[in-house]
Amino acid sequence: MSALYSIFAVAYRCIEKIYNQQIQWENVKFFETNFVRVFFAIPILFFAYGGVVTMLPSYKDLKNRKMSKMSIVLVLQIFSAAGKKLIIELIFFEALYFSMGFVGYLLFQGDTQDNILKNFTDDSDYLILLAKFSILLVIILSFPVVHFITRESIEGIFFGNWDFSWYRWICEALLLTGVAFLLAIFVPNITVVFGLTGSTCGSLVIFVYPGILFAKTVPNIYGKILGIFSAIFCGFLGVICTIAIVLDSFKIIDSK
Repeated sequence: MSALYSIFAVAYRCIEKIYNQQIQWENVKFFETNFVRVFFAIPILFFAYGGVVTMLPSYKDLKNRKMSKMSIVLVLQIFSAAGKKLIIELIFFEALYFSMGFVGYLLFQGDTQDNILKNFTDDSDYLILLAKFSILLVIILSFPVVHFITRESIEGIFFGNWDFSWYRWICEALLLTGVAFLLAIFVPNITVVFGLTGSTCGSLVIFVYPGILFAKTVPNIYGKILGIFSAIFCGFLGVICTIAIVLDSFKIIDSK
């Protein structure tokens, strides 16, 4: 809901500017000539689908778990018929990202920041302030969920044969929170973090590994080909995007 409201708020301001004829259409570029920037957008899309990783571990820890209960958490199940029409979910999310990016670019064009809401500097604009607050609320509430999955992964990899310890569990939470806090302070451009995370971990966890598993489990040859192709293609994109982001980061550092 916060994403929908944020898109509504930005789109409303965009329509308002179009109505007042304040858009400089001659400066609008609908196609990017610098294709290196495309390799920054792809990993962020990979990163955006990272939320699906939290679904199965969260479902495993539910008491008296049932798909009907899980569908309360997964609001989009009402669109996907209990998960059988995943393509509808993908199209829905892509439409959200595209809509926010498009209306934000129309508003600010060449001055568009990575976080479009940062372009709005008027503190008296309560429509945008509410959008910023809603995004902040989502981040605050979703952080413990991602935190939980990360700690479970650490427990399974390094302490799989050990008994559960609340002391170790709390220390892991403090360590992860501290790392996230330091990144927020010392990394000026969070897009680089999102890009590298998406091009490495995101491409592997969301596309490459599922593609390989899909190829190994489906009985027909076409499914195997599809799984292998998606794994190779997304893995190749991840490598290219990682190289592009690292080279561009070094170029920015050298220019300073």
